[in-house]
Amino acid sequence: MKNKRYSLPQIIFIDLMHNSKIEISLLVMILISAISVVCITYQTRLCVAQREQLFLQRNALDIEWRNLILEENSLVTNDGTRKMN
Repeated sequence: MKNKRYSLPQIIFIDLMHNSKIEISLLVMILISAISVVCITYQTRLCVAQREQLFLQRNALDIEWRNLILEENSLVTNDGTRKMN
């Protein structure tokens, strides 16, 4: 009688494919869900950082606008004409 040798990884793979299709599909869906959560969290953090940068730019432009209005008002005399330098 000849002893037949089996490959353990092959036996495990065949067993999983025949008896655990639901479990494997659930595992794949869980992995896809986890990767999706990580990607969406990353994109959300990028958007929040970009929003903060835009708020800082808006504040800088607002300050510049106020300074320009003050400068314009300082150049106009009380009778409505501009001062000549």
